[in-house]
Amino acid sequence: MIRNFRRLPIRLMLGALTGLALVGLPLVSLIVAFDRFQAVGQADAIVDLVDVGVRSGDLVHELQKERGASALYLASGGERFGDELRAQHELTDSVLERFVGIDLAVVGELDPDVSARAEAARTTLGDLATMRTDVLGLSIELPDAVGWYTGINGGLIGASAAAVPALDDPEVRSDVAAYVAFLNGKERSGLERAQLSAAFARDAYGPGQFATVASLIAKQEAYLDTFQSLAAADVLAFFDDREAQPAVAEVARLRAIALAADSGFGVDSTEWFAVMTERIDLLKEVEDLQTSRLLGIAADIRSDAWQQLVVAVALSIVLIGVITLLGILIPRTIAGRLHRLNEATRAVAEDRHDGNPVPSEVEDELGLLTDSFNTMTEMLSANAATMEATARQVAERAELTSSDSDALSKSMAETSSSLEQINLAVDELSATAAVASNVSAAALDAADRSSTAMDDLHRTSDEIGDILELITSITKQTTLLALNANVEATRAGLDGTGFGAVADQVGEVAKETEQAASKISARIEAIRSATNSVSDANDQINDTIRDVQEISTRIAAAIHEHGVTMAEIGRTMGEATDRAHHIAGAVDELALSVATKS
Repeated sequence: MIRNFRRLPIRLMLGALTGLALVGLPLVSLIVAFDRFQAVGQADAIVDLVDVGVRSGDLVHELQKERGASALYLASGGERFGDELRAQHELTDSVLERFVGIDLAVVGELDPDVSARAEAARTTLGDLATMRTDVLGLSIELPDAVGWYTGINGGLIGASAAAVPALDDPEVRSDVAAYVAFLNGKERSGLERAQLSAAFARDAYGPGQFATVASLIAKQEAYLDTFQSLAAADVLAFFDDREAQPAVAEVARLRAIALAADSGFGVDSTEWFAVMTERIDLLKEVEDLQTSRLLGIAADIRSDAWQQLVVAVALSIVLIGVITLLGILIPRTIAGRLHRLNEATRAVAEDRHDGNPVPSEVEDELGLLTDSFNTMTEMLSANAATMEATARQVAERAELTSSDSDALSKSMAETSSSLEQINLAVDELSATAAVASNVSAAALDAADRSSTAMDDLHRTSDEIGDILELITSITKQTTLLALNANVEATRAGLDGTGFGAVADQVGEVAKETEQAASKISARIEAIRSATNSVSDANDQINDTIRDVQEISTRIAAAIHEHGVTMAEIGRTMGEATDRAHHIAGAVDELALSVATKS
């Protein structure tokens, strides 16, 4: 598969790479954008859940005041706090409208538990008008009225508490948990206000009421301790400042009176209600600071999420545009540079390159390839010039070689002609050797008549001397010819090796012939000197004649062998001549080919 991929055209590979980038980048961008979109949704969920808690907390605060006013009204038998109670009803209704306006369907999608608790509280609030009528008509007992308000407040606080696990942001979760703990503590403060208002109004505790008040105080402090362990530093600082107000100290003083006796408190219930309400209002300020902080954090989270979403989408659009642009420009640029390099390569292959280098443009892989191509073309141009000069030299030397070959051929022809003459001389020498043999035989037959045939012997000796001079002359010419043959064999080189060997043999035979001729000449001189004493040396003459006959036989054999050798030399010289002609023709063709290519 990798091998097949490597065979793909560069344009197609670049297009595939660009296509993958154009497909993959939008996909990644969509994933990032979807993640940011989910973050926006989570931020909206935080805002909505915090809003549920804030509206629930606001309603709890007003219901706490309404519960306290109702307790005072019922405890006084309707003689006190009637106007304040009705005014509180109006304040509670204004906040109730905001709570009822919560879209529980949306809340249910975020957290079903929060939605269920809020829905239950809303259903219970449907009985608020009946409860108010019963309180104003003094048709309900104080514990029942306080219990109903306490139950609805517990449900509202429970709705806020249920939102804590659904929050993903750690800071928001911690702040909401502190806020819920604070609401529970504040709720116990409201219950304490209601319980002690009734006790102070009657100037005595009802059955089990003391234990209830003590429990409320303990739970209140426990919730506030939890709040202080979770709340932010600025919230704690503000809480400490509110706790340092005189109303808080007065509440502590009146609370100590209430806890010190079962009756006979001597505390005006209205005074207690007013002081405790002031303290609860201080707690409300802390509650408002927390709600403001929660809403601010939720708004910041949503704003950051939206900004990240916008940035992700914008960045994706920009990157897609850049990748698209690069996907168009890069293949075109690379293809253009490769096209120019390809055209230059074809021009070199077709021998129409103008010698100008191809611009490398950029110092990258293609730039290095282009530089290498330019270096190659420069080297090819230099090599072409060198080859052209070499071709001219070869042509010149070929002409000289052709001339030398012609001279060699001519010399071979002359040598062949000389060898023919040598062959004729050898034939004559062979005939002479035969005559000498006959003469020796005749001399042997006429040995007994030597005395009477001295004149013939002298004449014959003279003829033999002439023949020996001729033989000596022939051997010298043969030696000279053998020397010339060696020289020509050396010029012919390898083709003349055999010819040179034969020439050496001819020279050796000629030397032996010359030596034999010298011996015959000596013998003739001996014959001449002994002519005057033939009678005394007749036996010696006969022996000498036999020696002459034997030498003549040897001479004849040597002459025959010399003839064979000369024939071989002639054949070899003919072949050398043919090869010289062939070499001359090949050299002429080489010179013509070199001249044509140069």
